[in-house]
Amino acid sequence: MSKRAPVFALAVVALAGFAARVWGAFDDGIYWPDEIYQSFEMAHRLVFGNGLIPWEFVEGGRNYSMPALVAVLLGACKALGFSTPFVYLRVVKVTFGAFSIVTGFGVFRLARAFKAGEWASTAAASLWFLAGPVVYFAPRAMSENACAAPLVWGTALLFEEGASRRKLILGASLLGLAVLFRLQVAVVLLAIVIVLAARRQWPSLKVVLPTFGVWAMLYGALDAFTWHSLPNAKAGGWYHSVVVYVRFNLIEGRGAHWGTADWTYFFHYLWTSMPTVTALLAVGLIAALVRKQWVLPFLIGFFVLLHLPIGHKELRFMLPGIPLACACVAVAMSGLAERRQLLVAGAVAVAGVVSFIHVPSLTMGELGAYLERPQSSAWGDFGQFNRLLLKASLQTDLCGLRIDGADMAWVGGSTYLHTNAKLYRPWMPPQNGFFNYLIAQKGLQGIEVIAEDDGVALYRLPISTCRPDPSFTWQLG
Repeated sequence: MSKRAPVFALAVVALAGFAARVWGAFDDGIYWPDEIYQSFEMAHRLVFGNGLIPWEFVEGGRNYSMPALVAVLLGACKALGFSTPFVYLRVVKVTFGAFSIVTGFGVFRLARAFKAGEWASTAAASLWFLAGPVVYFAPRAMSENACAAPLVWGTALLFEEGASRRKLILGASLLGLAVLFRLQVAVVLLAIVIVLAARRQWPSLKVVLPTFGVWAMLYGALDAFTWHSLPNAKAGGWYHSVVVYVRFNLIEGRGAHWGTADWTYFFHYLWTSMPTVTALLAVGLIAALVRKQWVLPFLIGFFVLLHLPIGHKELRFMLPGIPLACACVAVAMSGLAERRQLLVAGAVAVAGVVSFIHVPSLTMGELGAYLERPQSSAWGDFGQFNRLLLKASLQTDLCGLRIDGADMAWVGGSTYLHTNAKLYRPWMPPQNGFFNYLIAQKGLQGIEVIAEDDGVALYRLPISTCRPDPSFTWQLG
């Protein structure tokens, strides 16, 4: 067999995975409001000057790394003359899909760093490229996606045998960047420090710890720059988002407002959403421990244990840990004879394909969301509202818009509307004259219909110009 065969197979699977992610980038549905309001909407404010503001960016519960990342992409679209949601939405989503492919190559690199064979490493990467929930979440502008690539690549560089000082600094910096995007992955950095100390890799620690320290300072400085003027900011705003986030979720438990689940949640919905892949990940973890390859299982265990006691759970929270678990499968295979390893690698790839085939038919119930309607498709949720927002963005006389039938947090906001028009919830009466367009259920009589989509319509009210609304706020909450 050609020595290039694993590389060719890896490229083929990566292309298939990327094609599926591009397809997913054209889904106008929303899985959870964070994919709009923690990234797109704030980036839209930075680049175009308007957008609804969620509580995190009122109270300072997040830093600006995610909005800044998306703002770079929106700014590039603007500079190139593509200042339209029809274009920039797809550009950002396809870019996040590409980040996910980079993560898959990181799985291969991490497995190789732990001396897994090329075929085993290719099979492990294929799990990430093809796993149904990974493909589903990949194009969504969420912090879990942004942090996964630097997390897996940083870990790979740190654990390469004989890693140079430059690689150690780069690896630790990538891990610091991952924490900047998603605070929760800091626990993986703590676990890495414990591993390096347990293995007595003191020269590596002498490089890694100061690099982590520099990134910790950058995190605090970003908070200080952003949040120093808030009335409740302490110490000049240093680490303000960390304090607010921990207080909100761990001390006050306010995250429970969006639902709670017991400790079995992640295991249950990993199984329902990708049973073949989950079974392989579990076998890989156990086999690695049996073979006394404990490092990756230890990192994964640290990451999972952080999330178990927190009441509010979503399947996407596990995304940053899945690449490490995929690499663990390859590590577990590395002790097999070459022919047997090829057979197992083929079986692993088939498991990925089985999950991949199921991508278009994924349901919310399988992903652990909206359990009151578990059979509803995971694709296109509230998509009709967003497509009508796109239609509304083309109306030159639009000055205000009311949205009925969907909470404002579950639609695309100014990201999809892309005008300075004010957005209203259902309780604002039309006689106030603050808005001249309406998105509501199809069939309203006596109002001009501009467009219809899946039982919902965009209406133009008989109002030529909107009255000023001095009480309007851009705050989402």
